[in-house]
Amino acid sequence: MEIFWVVLIIQGIVFGGFCSFIASQKNRDTASWFFLGLFFSLIAVLALIAIPKDNSPDQPNLNRVCPFCAEQIKEKAKVCRFCQNDLPEPDVEQSLEPENNDEFIERENRIVKHLQKKLNREPTEKEIEKAKWDGIEL
Repeated sequence: MEIFWVVLIIQGIVFGGFCSFIASQKNRDTASWFFLGLFFSLIAVLALIAIPKDNSPDQPNLNRVCPFCAEQIKEKAKVCRFCQNDLPEPDVEQSLEPENNDEFIERENRIVKHLQKKLNREPTEKEIEKAKWDGIEL
């Protein structure tokens, strides 16, 4: 009876390693598939063989986040489909945030002061974000 358990454990480890290897070839999580192979052996191997290769890490991200409502939108969108705000064109060459944190805080304070003068009230977070994206010169 003891030999049965030894063989079962060795079989589980072999199938777990095999599942882990196949999972790495298909860009899947290797640790999860190791444990599935360890406990479910042949069923896990067959399931993993049937699953297509995951190509998502190799593909570029074609989405971006709306600066007004923080929803995922298409990279080339001109208007956000959720909040209907016009979106600024992303400038690839110019970074939106300065190199160091002090410059970033100073620029944000200038934007807030500019909006306070312009609106005669405290600006909302949405208005501040819009001003940052519009790239107002202060």
